[in-house]
Parts: sequence; structure tokens; C-alpha cells
Amino acid sequence: MEHPVLEISGFILKKEFLSTIRFNVLEDTLVLENKKPFPGYFGNNLPDTEEPRSVFLVLQEAASPELVGRWIATVKKREKHTCYGNYAELIIGNEVFSSIRVLGLDCFSRIGELQGTLQKEGVKFRKVRPIEQEGLIKVHKTFLLQETEEGKYLDVKDNAKMYFTLSRFISWQDFEAITRQVKNNCRNPVFDAALGGLYRYRGYEDIVRIFSPHQREALMKELPGLYEVVMRHHYNS
Repeated sequence: MEHPVLEISGFILKKEFLSTIRFNVLEDTLVLENKKPFPGYFGNNLPDTEEPRSVFLVLQEAASPELVGRWIATVKKREKHTCYGNYAELIIGNEVFSSIRVLGLDCFSRIGELQGTLQKEGVKFRKVRPIEQEGLIKVHKTFLLQETEEGKYLDVKDNAKMYFTLSRFISWQDFEAITRQVKNNCRNPVFDAALGGLYRYRGYEDIVRIFSPHQREALMKELPGLYEVVMRHHYNS
């Protein structure tokens, strides 16, 4: 039986290494890249590339998912860009930045062109500064998912990703500790994990996002229950 495709709003929270891009951007603007977007995955199935898989255009002022969505929709209609952009909050050290996370640029060299088009819409970018460190990234996005069982989802756009619900909220710090224990006790420890949330009509769902090419089905069977077991032990110990 084919499961229907669900379009669901939500977010992903992850920790990645961020670094300032110096070339192909508007002068004196802060653009960050994460060249290794799945740091918990140690397999050999990710293609190596000199171009970033996603970039973050850091904004001068606070924004919102709705505002960024309008900007990107206008740009795509007017300039025929193929990029996909959404709102992302970056927590780097003790600072919080609003940004536009951009995927799907035709090529790395078009970042400056996209920035110029956004400037025409009144977007202001933060001034460049050197950043080379880990940060928490909260990306607000729309998912295309198939729910194979209640609370278990496969990503329609990326067959390396799956999602499952958690029975309770957990902080990022606790999530890192729990994930380490899960990896120490599972048969398939080669995966990257992130936290997230889905806004369903039936109610909000805390979720885990798993990335692992070629192991999605096996991990879907093993990880949801294992996370719950480790989570109960973590909070009861």
C-alpha cells in the first residue's frame, strides 16, 4: 500500500561546524557555510565537493519564517532562481543570528547575485566577521513525508532521511548524551541524528531526524524503541 505524501511544517535543530565564506559573496557581508552537514555520519557515501551544500546569509535584523518565505518567493518569481531558501536561527557562542538558509543554487558563484536580488527587496545583511566554530542551527522548513506507521516517517525528497517521534521533549544537551548511548548500544551506529518538531493537526510532535544512506529501513526498526529505552534510563538514573 502506497502511503500518501504529507506536507508538514516544522523545524530541525542540529549542531554543525560553521565557517565564513570569503569569495563569491557581496562585499562586507557575512555568509556562512557548513561543508559537512551530517557530522555524526562516518560512511563513505557522501560525495566530496568544493562547493557548500548549503549556505547561510546572515541578516542584520531579526526576521521570521514568514518574512523569509515572502522574500524567497518573490526572488524565485522575478529572477527565475532555482534556490530553495528558508529561515534559520544560528546560535554561535553566546550570540543568536537570524539567517536565510539557501539550498539548490545553480552554482557556488551565484551567492552574491542572490544577495543582490534580496537587497532590492530591502534585505540587510550583517557585516563580515571571521567565524570558524560549531553552532546550533534551527532550520524552519516544510517537510514532504510519508508516515509508514504512526509517528514514523520517511522523507520523500531524500531517501537517506527518516524521522520518528519522541514521547517527551528533551534538550539539545540531553539529546547529545542520549544519542551517544544509543550509538554504543545499536547494531547500526553509522548515522547522524538531529532533533526537530512537526506541527500536525492532531498535535505537535517532537521528533528525531536520522540520516544514513542505505540503512534507512533497518534503522527505522531499531532506533525508535532504543531511543525510548535510553531516554528513560537517562532521566531516571
